[in-house]
This record gives sequence, C-alpha cells and structure tokens, in this order.
Amino acid sequence: MTEIKTEYKGVEIRFIEYVDAEKWGCDFGTYQTLKSARQAIDRHTKVDFKRFDVFISTYEGFEKATVTSRGEDGNFWITKKDGSRSKAGEYQKLFVMSADNLALIKKIQELNSQRKHIEEDVRKLELDLVLLREDKGEMR
Repeated sequence: MTEIKTEYKGVEIRFIEYVDAEKWGCDFGTYQTLKSARQAIDRHTKVDFKRFDVFISTYEGFEKATVTSRGEDGNFWITKKDGSRSKAGEYQKLFVMSADNLALIKKIQELNSQRKHIEEDVRKLELDLVLLREDKGEMR
C-alpha cells in the first residue's frame, strides 16, 4: 500500500493505493480521482457570497449589473441585465449602487448630452468657415 499526501485549500488529500483500487481521500469522503476530491472540497469550503447590484461603466455610459461571485484572483464576476456573464477586469469600473451614485450618474448623463449638442453645433459652424485655396491664395 502506497500513501501520498497533498493539500488543497488547506484540506489534506491522501492518495491511497490498495491492491485492487486507488482512491483519493479527504475529510469529506473518498473519491476516484484527485479532481473529484478537489471538487468535493470546493463544495464544502465554499463561502456563501451575497450577491449585490452595481453600476458598471460602458462605452455608452452606465448600466446596472449584479455581482454574483468573486474569483480566487480577487476579480468580481458580474451578470448584466441581458443575462451575459463576465469577469470584471481591471479596466472595467464597478460602482456602488446607491442614491448618491445614481444622482451623479444622472448628472453625468445630462452633461454628456449637453456636450453632444455642443459638439454638433461646433461642427455646423466649422462647415460655414470660409476656406482659403492654398494653390491660388483665393477664398472659396
């Protein structure tokens, strides 16, 4: 009989080789494979994560999403309103869902709308500028 020990998430896993079988054992049972022993440890050591709503920044502005879990790397997993899931990377900002942040987001949206109208007005004025023809020094 051969016995090898390893550790996963602070739980000892033992490989036990019998004459007729090989098993992986831990505090939560005996399993056929190391992978299934690790999965059992994951199930038993899983910390309950309370989901919460956030605002996420997007190219178009802001949208609501739900933080569903936190990865081992510290990044949050989010679910968007359309049901798509993704890991919130270091370049995606998550904002606390609060009345203060909602008021600020509305103000940002108003200012962005005003900026859009100002940019349109500037483009219209630029079209009315008189061009100087470089080749003849004339105005067109």
